[in-house]
Amino acid sequence: CVYIGKLLQFELEDDDAEWEDDQPSSSSPPKAAAVSDASSESDAPAVEAKQGLNVDAIVAKIGATDARKEALELVKDAGSLEALFLEMDYNGNGGLSLAEIDKVVEEKGWDISKPALMRAYKKTTLKDGDGDAWVEKKEFVAMIQNMFLFQSMWDLFDDIDTEDDRRINVDEFKAGMTKLGSILSDEEAQAEFNKIDTNGGGQVLFKEFCVYIGKLLQFELEGDDAEWEDDKASSKSSAPPANAVKG
Repeated sequence: CVYIGKLLQFELEDDDAEWEDDQPSSSSPPKAAAVSDASSESDAPAVEAKQGLNVDAIVAKIGATDARKEALELVKDAGSLEALFLEMDYNGNGGLSLAEIDKVVEEKGWDISKPALMRAYKKTTLKDGDGDAWVEKKEFVAMIQNMFLFQSMWDLFDDIDTEDDRRINVDEFKAGMTKLGSILSDEEAQAEFNKIDTNGGGQVLFKEFCVYIGKLLQFELEGDDAEWEDDKASSKSSAPPANAVKG
């Protein structure tokens, strides 16, 4: 678990870690109450289901766990991860631009759409990473996982977008949710749609959809006003431009 944790960039507890309340204490009774609170919180999806939205089906369709498995299968071990990074690092400057990543994705024939790749790149650099415009080695596992995760979101978005105009209206949204087992009245569908269409334009773009799904999966995207810290001069400025891929 420690080994896999390093690949996925999270840490386990230390070997000498101990619970603070191993001995009897005055705080132990509230712990029983806390379990009750947690149980009631775990019932939250049932409340949403009563409203007609099948949240479990949406989450299952996205398959965040499957995305993580695909990422691990791709990198397999530290050696293959290193080799893949070096293959993408076309000019050897230690940081991957979006164009460099896109080049290898296309060469390998991976089923990653341009919109999914763009969203993965922005989340990795602006939210998961250190804020500069390059995917570095320490951020690479996150980038690989994000690619598969956002591709799952794109697949669902594209299924709902029956007019194929890369945007979803409320009728498409209701029909798509019906396919996922949600029973929504017109009013309920509009109310849920409005949660996604925060600017009230009547159309949902892919990023807005990703923000909505992110809330269901309990993760956040970069803010609308997020900018890379080194958009100007950088030691990695010789890399292909980050905006070379559009999606």
